[in-house]
Amino acid sequence: MTQYVVLSWQDLGAAAAARIAKLRRDPVGDGQWRLAVERPGMLVFVSRERSLSVEGLAGRGVVIGDVFSVGGSNYANPGGLACQGLSEEAICRLLATTCWGRYVAVLRHPDAQGLTAFRDPMGALECLTWSTRGVDIVASCLPDWLLSEFAPP
Repeated sequence: MTQYVVLSWQDLGAAAAARIAKLRRDPVGDGQWRLAVERPGMLVFVSRERSLSVEGLAGRGVVIGDVFSVGGSNYANPGGLACQGLSEEAICRLLATTCWGRYVAVLRHPDAQGLTAFRDPMGALECLTWSTRGVDIVASCLPDWLLSEFAPP
């Protein structure tokens, strides 16, 4: 099963920072998950079984899953989209009109805490969102290791 978890934050209290440090340091899910992306203020984990691809999105976030160019069957490069200066809505519209596949885009708001999650128009990947303890979370599932640290309120 293809699964992912994205954690994003700006300013963390000591307790949440310790939880994030633990996730970075210790294998999660009995080694069934891997840390795919580590950026300032963002961690992306994917399951090792049938692992999903994770691509950067021009410094604004990530796209998780299979992304193809409209009109072709070639993999698209979402990181090459001209996203700088665009609103989250405009980036999502750009993805919807130039790409297809089964993907979720997770965009960090440039000036404030919070995320925008955008599923491909067919909604092929699950997408749950919540915020707790100063951390915004986008995930396809609720694995035990995530619930023990950042359960939904």
